[in-house]
Amino acid sequence: MILVKSGNNKIFVKYAGAKTINSNKSTDEAIQRLKGTVQIYNDLHHPTLLNLVDSFETEKGFVTIFNWSTCEGVYVARKHINRPEYSHAKVPRVRYKNLEFKHKIKSYIDIMEFHARIAEKEYVAIDFYDGSIMYDFISHTTKICDIEFYSKMLYINEIGRMWGSSRFMSPEEFDLGAAIDEVSNVFTMGALAFFIFGNEYNRSFEDWNASRILFDIATRAVSVNRENRYQSIGELTDEVKNTI
Repeated sequence: MILVKSGNNKIFVKYAGAKTINSNKSTDEAIQRLKGTVQIYNDLHHPTLLNLVDSFETEKGFVTIFNWSTCEGVYVARKHINRPEYSHAKVPRVRYKNLEFKHKIKSYIDIMEFHARIAEKEYVAIDFYDGSIMYDFISHTTKICDIEFYSKMLYINEIGRMWGSSRFMSPEEFDLGAAIDEVSNVFTMGALAFFIFGNEYNRSFEDWNASRILFDIATRAVSVNRENRYQSIGELTDEVKNTI
């Protein structure tokens, strides 16, 4: 992943085909994975999603090109959260969680509306977590990135514990043979509410920084029992909007 500048123009480039230090995938696997994202980005094109502008093969790899975004990633690994350098007020995660409520609720709704849209396109979000969120603190714009694992429904869990952060994963994503669908993503959007407005690690009201009714909505969304959750992200979004 590299940033390319030409005068005042910037683009973001992802390349697959080079050997890397940390990945356990072969270069062929990386190339096929990146190629597969092109159709996903095209199918799910949306103002909240980073915009894919081009893609092409090279002699030994594959390239995707995105419009540059001024947004900053809000992810910090749990092992770093309490370290002074990651708890500073200027760290994007801290700034995001300390936004005024009006900005946080808009960001939350923007993310949910994107996922309601992907459900209409018969896609399901896989491996969505706070590392997928970018935020511009000047324009108060939210962007979603890294949707490489998003897949067409109906998606069946064929590996047991799936990819992703357990803080955002539905019970189905740990259950071999379970269907992963929009109701699974309702759970993920409920877990997202605890990240934005509270504590994603314990989901307690004591750490909640919004209304009780919004807490109750988020709590219903993360019900272990699928039948108790909202049955669509659109329904969940409407409930949240009614609290504003």
